Amino acid sequence: PNVTEPAPAPQSLPPVIEATEHYPSRYVPDLRASTVWVQATALAANALRTRTEDMVWVTSLETGKPIPGAEVAYGVVGSPYDCDGDGEQWSANWSGTTGANGMITRGADGLSQRDCLIVVKVGDDCCFALISEMREKKYAKGMSLYTFDDRKLYRPGETVHLKGIARGCRPTTDNKLVELWSPGGVPVTLQCFDPGSGQPIWKQVVTTSEYGTFYAEIPLPTECGLGWYGVSCEMGEGGHHYHEFQVQEFRRPEFNVSCTAPSGPPLVTGGSAIVAVHASYFAGGPLTQANVEWTVDSQKTTFSPAGWPAFHFQDAPVWGCFGFRGFQDDDSGPVLRHKSNTNSKGQHRLCIDFKANASQKRKYPVQVKANGTVTDINRQTMSSSASFTVHPSKYYVGIKTLPWARANTSVEVELVVCDVAGKAIADVPLTVRCTSTQRKRFGNDVEVIERWVKEYTSAPGTMCLDLLFDEGGEYTLEARVADPTGLVNTCSASLLVVGRLPRASAKDQNAEPLKLIPNKERYEAGDCAVVTVQSLLSDPCQAVAQLQGRGLLYTECFAIPPGGSHDLRFDVKEEWIPGAKKRLNVDVVVDRSASGTGEGLVGAQAGMDLEISYKIKCLTVDVRPGATHLTPGSKTDVSVSVHNAATKAPAAAADVAIWVVDE
Repeated sequence: PNVTEPAPAPQSLPPVIEATEHYPSRYVPDLRASTVWVQATALAANALRTRTEDMVWVTSLETGKPIPGAEVAYGVVGSPYDCDGDGEQWSANWSGTTGANGMITRGADGLSQRDCLIVVKVGDDCCFALISEMREKKYAKGMSLYTFDDRKLYRPGETVHLKGIARGCRPTTDNKLVELWSPGGVPVTLQCFDPGSGQPIWKQVVTTSEYGTFYAEIPLPTECGLGWYGVSCEMGEGGHHYHEFQVQEFRRPEFNVSCTAPSGPPLVTGGSAIVAVHASYFAGGPLTQANVEWTVDSQKTTFSPAGWPAFHFQDAPVWGCFGFRGFQDDDSGPVLRHKSNTNSKGQHRLCIDFKANASQKRKYPVQVKANGTVTDINRQTMSSSASFTVHPSKYYVGIKTLPWARANTSVEVELVVCDVAGKAIADVPLTVRCTSTQRKRFGNDVEVIERWVKEYTSAPGTMCLDLLFDEGGEYTLEARVADPTGLVNTCSASLLVVGRLPRASAKDQNAEPLKLIPNKERYEAGDCAVVTVQSLLSDPCQAVAQLQGRGLLYTECFAIPPGGSHDLRFDVKEEWIPGAKKRLNVDVVVDRSASGTGEGLVGAQAGMDLEISYKIKCLTVDVRPGATHLTPGSKTDVSVSVHNAATKAPAAAADVAIWVVDE
């Protein structure tokens, strides 16, 4: 680029350099100008703005350490980049001094709604940072509606029963979180539209209850057209929703279809299973010589033998800097089809063989779903399905370990070999393989390095292995066992070993200089969350962590030694729900001035979403009829029990909608 002379800048603002870049193209023959700020300073200012406060963290570019006592000034600039000598003057609207941790925080006010220029001064040195305006979200217009009806499918002349629930979203009193509220006494305008003409055929205005719910009955004309009908729901508070249902001419079902899964001992690869479908008239008697069409498919599933809840019997979830990554694949088998007819008893039996060669490529359990569809002479179709699990082997191997450990510290790993029922099996050969992964410098490729392979013999119960890792990194422990017929089962667990690694640069592509390791996959209200910040760099770091909701919920400044770690501890509060995810960000400044690499000061960032369970805000509903079999014209009672899903406490005075429909 061609660099011109610095343009005259307003007083107390750093200079600006205008760089022009030439794009050699016949379609863009002119020059394009880009403006960049250039500062000659030994200070660094990191600014963060939320809806409740602004935070500035001042550190030294030479050492990376926080600077206490730095003067911080806020000022509004109409166009901070327009330093073209037009005489625009910047002036401070607010000022303060950083604390011992190099941070200063100010509450949100009118300045938060404007683009601000932050100027930091320490003696004769100064630097600046730009911070953008925080646009306020209009929660008053953010009503959400959920609607449902009793059947979704109706005939002309029938009545549609429509139920709706409305919820609003608004900031809390301290403006740091968001809460849900129930808009009671709000009018809702409902209109039903004809699918052919698009004209309204019904209109009614209902009012929400104290729970934010409403109910309406929509009578369908006897001569109405067929197709998809829509109901428009408009709330006075700005909520809008569109509900659909279908109107068709249909017959009541004349027969019933049931599908049964195989019973008996567990199914293992190489064997076979028989599924059966049975069709009978509601009036009595079997449906004979009816067409039957089978569809059989399979997909990977998980299975844990009873009695070992703390062990993983398949591939364990992977821990990473963003928390749990979960399972990486979702393998499914081919879809098989077969056609036949029911016999004199209204039944048809299908034998399914499980070939060993196809399943042994996976070495994991498979869920098989068989769906039988029966069609009578009047072309009326009914379906039923059954599912069952096919095990890869008669034996399962399970592994139990912590998700992370420290280098040069003994790690306890437990193994167990058991059958499908959960009975521990002794004296079975067991192979354990340890590998590590190393991300290549460029690209997204990952290199797998085999560390060791060891042979063991299973114990009558659990067996304990004491392992030691001298280097940090991501390790995978894979256990392999074979049953007497040679069928194999494997399981694996990922282990993140935190410790000093060979020198890594935060500037390297695909480098992960920081890892955030939560102690739980998901937190409950009242838990103490512990998130370990692990540095994979060989230099000391100064870091600041912020947990953000609508505003700052938690902030901490700390130092990390070379290749060391730091534990962030904070309580998970019930008022953080709703909004079941909170963002945790960690910014670090790394000092390499004394390392001899010539790289100087670099920075790094890491972030993760903190998963918070909303179970405490959920209800469990148990519905039990007084009688499960009735005759036409008889009556029965229905018992409804509502409890809090987390505390099991009864939920008194709850709004309940009960729908009774035929098949």
